[in-house]
Amino acid sequence: KEKFVKLLDQLHNSLRIDLSMYRNNFPASSAEKLMDLKSTVDLLTSITFFRMKVQELSSPPRASTVVKDCVKACLRSTYQFLFENCYELYNREFQVDPNEAKRDPADHGPQLESVDFWHKLIALIVSVIEEDRNSYAPVLNQFPQELNIGQVKWLHTNYVKDVPPYCGAVPEYPAWFEPFVMQWLNENDDVSLEYLNGAFNRDKKDGFQQSSEHALFSCSVVDVFTQLTQCFDVVSKLECPDPEIWKRYMKRFAKTIVKVLVAYADIVKKEFPEHLKEERVACILMNNIQQLRVQLEKMFESMGGPKLERDAADILKDLQNRLNGTLDDLASMFANSLESRITASVKELGELLQKVGGGAAPGQQQPPVHHEADEVLRPLMDILDGSLTMYAESCEKTVLKRLLKELWKIVMKILEKTVVLPPMTDKTMMLKNLTNNAKNLAANAKIEDMTQLFKSTVGKQDVKHALSGVMDISKEHLSAEKSLTPKQCGVLDAALDTIKLYFHAGGNGLKKAFLEKSPELQSLRYALSLYTQTTDTLIRTFVSCQQNQGNRIYN
Repeated sequence: KEKFVKLLDQLHNSLRIDLSMYRNNFPASSAEKLMDLKSTVDLLTSITFFRMKVQELSSPPRASTVVKDCVKACLRSTYQFLFENCYELYNREFQVDPNEAKRDPADHGPQLESVDFWHKLIALIVSVIEEDRNSYAPVLNQFPQELNIGQVKWLHTNYVKDVPPYCGAVPEYPAWFEPFVMQWLNENDDVSLEYLNGAFNRDKKDGFQQSSEHALFSCSVVDVFTQLTQCFDVVSKLECPDPEIWKRYMKRFAKTIVKVLVAYADIVKKEFPEHLKEERVACILMNNIQQLRVQLEKMFESMGGPKLERDAADILKDLQNRLNGTLDDLASMFANSLESRITASVKELGELLQKVGGGAAPGQQQPPVHHEADEVLRPLMDILDGSLTMYAESCEKTVLKRLLKELWKIVMKILEKTVVLPPMTDKTMMLKNLTNNAKNLAANAKIEDMTQLFKSTVGKQDVKHALSGVMDISKEHLSAEKSLTPKQCGVLDAALDTIKLYFHAGGNGLKKAFLEKSPELQSLRYALSLYTQTTDTLIRTFVSCQQNQGNRIYN
């Protein structure tokens, strides 16, 4: 009995050894050998059954376990052999490109840094697994299904990730390919910038035409984001299961987006002055920057939105702010290009305002001035009406509002400078400075500045002489040819209300709160109110300034 058991154990070990090298001992090309392999598995099953029923062993090695261990041992040695002899085996098993450079016979070992090596290794592994699946699996019966692969990621996703040792764990294979992905992203920067320059030059050659009937931006923006989206799709299709590596991919790709969009914005800023006289083109270029911001937000959402890795998100948010600043700069540049036209119309407005005469008798209510206000505004409104109508049709809503803000500031400043505070003589210039400094005092400016102004302008160190200078200058100023009468001030104030309504545009333009609280309007109205104040009021303002200054110095 013992001798029989010993022989049985020897047979079992012999079968295990044969099975551990089944690829050599039982070639798939031989049907007879495959039958022998099936008989070997059947014999292992019979031995297990005998040990359980006859020998009454409590837990003899199960045939399925023995087969699995033998197959794993065979696969391990097979894949190791493939790894160490990849190039030689590939050249033997597959048709090689005749143009491929010949390798040194001594240089057929693993080349881990070569993408070509991994491609060839995967091809060999696939051929082995196809053979296992088609020829050996039906015979072995217990053969695991995890060996049917086409690509590394696909192999892991379908046949490895659910295997107990790897279930729930982050796989290693993404790290193998990270250097190659990063290299591709680095090289893609230059490709993207080259594509950007080509797209912009084509757009410029075509005259920056709208990309479609209903779009207000041109084709170069579409082309740039089409290319960036294609790059992102390539990275996305990797479906990287390692969250840390994916974060690094997104951070690196975010830097690519920054390089491309900042380069585009820089080109537009450089080219923009050449197109200021072509208002349609200027509007399209501003729309292009706004469209960059819109598409950037969509790209941000595609990359994960709020779930995007913080470093990458911060990079894109900073880029959004930079584009926002670029759009402000372009709107300011465009509005400033209109300043000379606006100045000419405001001068004409001032001349019409000087012609407004009459007024109420003392103690009577001032008559309505709306008709005079409309007539005075005509030169300015002729320019604004034609221009703003075209801008409303040619500009994105966000661009239009920024442009309106800049134009509003310019109109208010020119009205104050040209109509309310026109150029004066050297002496009357001091009264203007007093007006401005009193206004600044109301805005919490430094009081010392006003004192120094009086001392340097009047040339006296004491308050008495300073006040005397104010009185003389104010008399000269009030008798000046261009002084505004109370009615003219009322007409101008009514005109300001009309301009506000125009820029509000029934809710489609700037908000009323913004217009009313704008520093430019407040400055103009303050100057307008000071313009008609009496000498006594100006003196009291000055004395109050001196007293406040003394208190501050004392404190």
